[in-house]
Amino acid sequence: MSESSSDAILETNRRRRVVTFAAGLILALVAVAAPMIGAQSAEAATTYSRSFTTSQSKTIANRCVRVTLSGTMLFQRKVAANYGISTMVVYVNRKVTKPRVRVYTYAGPCTTKKPRRSIAKLSVTQRWSDYSCNGNLSVSVGLPWGVSVGASPTCGREERAHRSATYGRSSAYDQKNSDTTIRYANKGSITHNPAAFTRNLRGDERRIKLCQSAVVSMVIYPSASSSDSWSPTFRPCVKYW
Repeated sequence: MSESSSDAILETNRRRRVVTFAAGLILALVAVAAPMIGAQSAEAATTYSRSFTTSQSKTIANRCVRVTLSGTMLFQRKVAANYGISTMVVYVNRKVTKPRVRVYTYAGPCTTKKPRRSIAKLSVTQRWSDYSCNGNLSVSVGLPWGVSVGASPTCGREERAHRSATYGRSSAYDQKNSDTTIRYANKGSITHNPAAFTRNLRGDERRIKLCQSAVVSMVIYPSASSSDSWSPTFRPCVKYW
């Protein structure tokens, strides 16, 4: 057998081994990816419901003002990118339902525990925006809620859902919104939605909370002839796990 014939046989065998290896690799990737692809529709069909409550306190107008923001987040999860081991799951169809603000006023300052002390009047505005800078949201009911464009705590200018109300003399205020749902639009490119889970090529996994952003703006009137203001920013977060 000539030297050129021997080289040709060796080259043919080498190509066969490369093709066999590539085919095996493709089958292995398909075997890994198939369960994740199948899980995509199942994840998207599951709606998660998670309640949240968060509070802040500050001494304002010689009162200790305590603000509590609460509600429920509804959301789904969907596989956005899947390359075998490397995977990205995002949050979709996000909503905040029953957003509620409670305000209590105590004798100041907040450094010590004091009894409740009333004020003459309180004006409250809650503004919700998208912490992930999605930019598009809507409210399921009309007045007294509205949607406007303005500055948000994390994204500059974008759409915000808001509600304002003014209340008379008291030391306990409760702005309920039992029939209100704030909806956050999905991004046109699914990978631009907020991430819920990632796994890189090394197999390192990371689970990520879902967060939103809200500002509660208040004008506190300790008497009919004086006032002060406070606008705390809240970042309520929930887990799917």
